[in-house]
Amino acid sequence: MIRKGRETVKRALNTESDYRGGTLRTLIWKRPVTLWLLPAVFLFLTTIVPLAGNHYWFIDPMPRVHGLVLLLMSFIVAHQYFSFMHRVPASDFYFSLPAGRTRLFFGLNLGALACLLGPSFVTAALHFALRLLRDENMPSLPFAVSHGYAAYWTPILSLWIRMLIFFFMMLIFYLITEKTTTAVTLFLLVNAFWPAVILLFTDATASFLPGFIAPSLTSEAVISPWIARVIQIFSPVSAFFQESDTAFSWFTLLLLALTFLTAWALFRIRPAENSRQSGRFNWPQTITQWMVVLAVSLLGGYAGHYLRVITTLSAAGQTAVSSPLPFLIGVFLGLILSLWAFNLFQGKGRIRWKALILPAAATAIPLAVWLAVVITGASGFSTELPLASDVARVTITYSNMDVWPLREHGYSSVKVTLTDEKEIELFTALYRQILTPENPGLSLPRTLSSNQQVRQFAENQRQTLWPEKAKTGEGLTSNYPDTVFTLETKDGRKISRRLPLNENIRNDCFRALIARNRDYFLAEYSFKTLVDPYAVTGYATPAQYKLEIRPAQNIPPSEWPRWVFDLQKDMGKGEYISPHDFFQMRGLIAGYLLSSSEAERGLYTETAPCVLRVTLFSGGESESPDASLILDYPVNPDRLKPLADFLRQMNQRMR
Repeated sequence: MIRKGRETVKRALNTESDYRGGTLRTLIWKRPVTLWLLPAVFLFLTTIVPLAGNHYWFIDPMPRVHGLVLLLMSFIVAHQYFSFMHRVPASDFYFSLPAGRTRLFFGLNLGALACLLGPSFVTAALHFALRLLRDENMPSLPFAVSHGYAAYWTPILSLWIRMLIFFFMMLIFYLITEKTTTAVTLFLLVNAFWPAVILLFTDATASFLPGFIAPSLTSEAVISPWIARVIQIFSPVSAFFQESDTAFSWFTLLLLALTFLTAWALFRIRPAENSRQSGRFNWPQTITQWMVVLAVSLLGGYAGHYLRVITTLSAAGQTAVSSPLPFLIGVFLGLILSLWAFNLFQGKGRIRWKALILPAAATAIPLAVWLAVVITGASGFSTELPLASDVARVTITYSNMDVWPLREHGYSSVKVTLTDEKEIELFTALYRQILTPENPGLSLPRTLSSNQQVRQFAENQRQTLWPEKAKTGEGLTSNYPDTVFTLETKDGRKISRRLPLNENIRNDCFRALIARNRDYFLAEYSFKTLVDPYAVTGYATPAQYKLEIRPAQNIPPSEWPRWVFDLQKDMGKGEYISPHDFFQMRGLIAGYLLSSSEAERGLYTETAPCVLRVTLFSGGESESPDASLILDYPVNPDRLKPLADFLRQMNQRMR
């Protein structure tokens, strides 16, 4: 009798457990079919359908199309699966299930990610299969996926990882807030204003302190990798708008694990009664408010300063603003406006004066300290220059982001090192030409235009060396790129700066330096390009120059490759190879030479079938060539694959 009673109770418990398990499975998987259907249809129309009509304009940006869909679907899926935490009846029901918090968390996320990534995976796989079949029938098509499976799948897999970070970050905001609207609003504000805070602070510091290397300005074309990672910590959406490498990185995987574990821990400890809006969660709004107020305050400073600049431009287009007061007024107005708007929002239309004290102090104190440092020049930061006799080494860094083949093959930057005493003396003399009392950008107090005034001062120095250009009005705004360099003193100190220098062929210091150090000469005349990439020197006001293709003397004419003659033939015509093509070719060769070992460099140079010779004339082509101003670029496609690809494309154009 007792045994029968036990079996009855056991069967009842099993029935209840099966019922609860079925309920959980229903909650996870029984969702509107439109969660799958809508993104799948859109991705099918934008990535699959174009293949039927030989349209390739959607192939290259396909990860971006998937990224846009996944961004939008993240908000919908998160609301479908996790908005129950903000509703009292639903929260009580979910958390009363006997499955346990861990099983509930993993189950809900499994269903959510299936809805989020499922349509993207299916359409990407179908797109890949169709293109693979098409390539087998038409192997000459461009962008053939059969030539590199990793090149196709790596950007998509990287996108999915970044998307998971975005989704789990949003889930964290659902777990630390009381209402769905609050979670979404704070998530959007943090994603928008956290990057603004980082970029505005670093760039404003570089504007007040000439020479300061702002992390977001270390490269000419993209944000530096580590500052991009700092931004991505609180703003995962920023990763979708950065021209960064799509390959996997340990940081991305670590950030994914961190956001997932944080969401899991918060889900396990979140009491169900929080859905009743107990008022305990104030700190997320406080942190978000701090980010927004800080960003708006800085934006107000920028607006105030540049409004003053517009109204005080001189006839020559130079600003006469010499006071930080417009910036300070703009910061104050931005601070008051943002605090007032947040207070009205939190007080539902009424101002709560006591609530203003903490956010005002949290924003005003760091702003005041920062302003006191930068306006006073940070104790002579911009004017520090050790004696040449105390410097042991000078390292100059060149960014190659303007040379696309270099970006494609990993030559993100190159460095040139000066260790010879005479070379160091010449470089410090070149540096000292900017650090003069006549330079208005170095006067106190500093303003947001100080860095621009230093650039204009350097530009004026260059123009004085070209009086014939000034008379004709040619090349009065060359906008030379800044020089990034590090001085290492003999006692171990390092002084890193980013400044415009008078790197002009008519400047005696510069000319003597390029004559002594061929690597410096090669780097200066290969990577310094902003305004006029067609000019051989990379400058908008170049010296007169001549380009030649010269076959190697140690190779018999009968062994010269066909492409050598093609280059010679097209050099003067420019029918198939533009001056910009020659610039890309020079940058590619220089990047390889400056990044290779001495043995590799020697072998590359000795076996090159020809050289691209650049002859510079500081006065005009009528003068006799100066051997110190002749620069040879060995052209050796057999040892430089990107160069071989370039010549192959040139050969196809000429056919």
